[in-house]
Amino acid sequence: MKQVTTDELTKKLYQIGEEKFVLEQQQQEIQRLEEEFHNHLQRKNRLLEEVRQTWRCGKMARQTEERMMHIRKEEQNLLEYFFEETEMLKKKTKQLETKEESLYYERKASYEKERTL
Repeated sequence: MKQVTTDELTKKLYQIGEEKFVLEQQQQEIQRLEEEFHNHLQRKNRLLEEVRQTWRCGKMARQTEERMMHIRKEEQNLLEYFFEETEMLKKKTKQLETKEESLYYERKASYEKERTL
């Protein structure tokens, strides 16, 4: 089996660093989207409350309530999506950090071995 050099390990560590950076960017984008979504939810809730106050009874009240339930269901789906994506990115980041830590130890051992040769 071929022995991995310190330089090769350093390159692998650099690649992991780049992958972690990309994941961090994705996490930040999801956070931004989720914050923006929450802002929209607040505005939507105010508007729907005005509509509900306008149509308190009758056919329009029922239709308004049905639409609101549908919207809430879609909102919940989006919130679940944000949560799942965030958790998936955290998991990938943790895996990269574990791999990175292992490579640091491997590189240190390789460096010590190259130094003694």
